Amino acid sequence: AGARVLLSARSLEKLEAAREEIVAELRGIGYPDPEGRVTVLGDVDVADEAAMRRLFDHATNLYGDVDFLINNAGIAGAEEMVVDMALEDWNRTMEANLISNYSLIRKFAPRMKARGRGVVLNVSSYFGGEKYLAVAYPNRSDYSVSKAGQRVLAEILSRHLGPEIQINAMAPGPVDGVRLRGQ
Repeated sequence: AGARVLLSARSLEKLEAAREEIVAELRGIGYPDPEGRVTVLGDVDVADEAAMRRLFDHATNLYGDVDFLINNAGIAGAEEMVVDMALEDWNRTMEANLISNYSLIRKFAPRMKARGRGVVLNVSSYFGGEKYLAVAYPNRSDYSVSKAGQRVLAEILSRHLGPEIQINAMAPGPVDGVRLRGQ
């Protein structure tokens, strides 16, 4: 209610389609000015630090202070056993799924902390395991490790960012959609 949202991703075309769906839903339930509530920024690769800086600058220029940071971007990983995986593939998954979270938290959290409030949510995965339990996903170990890292990052930073900033990681299981259906 009243939120203004910036969506970012690599594909501007997909972002614009998602924006139209959201705007239509908001219009359908009677929110005023739904077109003004959702903005998009394309050509943002979360594995690219310059893109992370551009996203931060765009968000703060657009909105000033940001109340919620939702780290939901990522890639599925290399689909190889860890012993067969190229280091470049491992690093790409870590950059996209874990280091991007750190990068954006590092940019947004100081402003949230100074204001005395903020929320950060890292969208992890069931395959990132639990605190004392790993989930076997042998042909996607890069993905599993990166998602476990998102959870651990939230646990560790909660002690340093709180109580002003609430930081959590949620770990959904497989979600029905085009990726799960192989489309």
